[in-house]
Amino acid sequence: MTVLLFRARANLWDVGNLVTLLTALPGVVTALGWLLLPGKAWLRLVPAAKLPRYIAFMLAKAVAIWRGASPPPGHLEYLKGLGIMLHQGLFLPAACLLTPGAAAVLALIKCVPCAATLLASGAAASLRQACLRCAVIGVLALVTTIFCHAYMRACFALQRHTAAERPRDGSGGVPCRTKCT
Repeated sequence: MTVLLFRARANLWDVGNLVTLLTALPGVVTALGWLLLPGKAWLRLVPAAKLPRYIAFMLAKAVAIWRGASPPPGHLEYLKGLGIMLHQGLFLPAACLLTPGAAAVLALIKCVPCAATLLASGAAASLRQACLRCAVIGVLALVTTIFCHAYMRACFALQRHTAAERPRDGSGGVPCRTKCT
């Protein structure tokens, strides 16, 4: 990301680049946490960083609209194409899994800044088109969240079923692989 910003020969702290840096900040913090923190502390950091990740995206959109920032290099194509659908509707909800209720509320909250960003950047020709695209992103994010929860429940049920079928030998449900005398 930083290489892309420097290649564009733009000031790194320009408002347009600030949008990109804001969206990357939670990921950078968790990546640095993985490198610098003990394992258990990092495992506590990751779930705590879910909501700040979503907030950073909404804050970046607000900064872009408020400051009238020109989009960073490649951002307009991201907003016009499938990039925003895949990133905010599929990858982000799967990587930062929320409860279905929280995901539904967040999808509603994100709709306004998303539509405003699409309109301000010129990625949408009308308010109707911007709202429709944001609604599709919200529905896709909600479907992704529900699918991930259903998949985890199915995996857990399979694990419980497999564990229940194992022969018990008095070792707490874990089959003994060696002869015990």
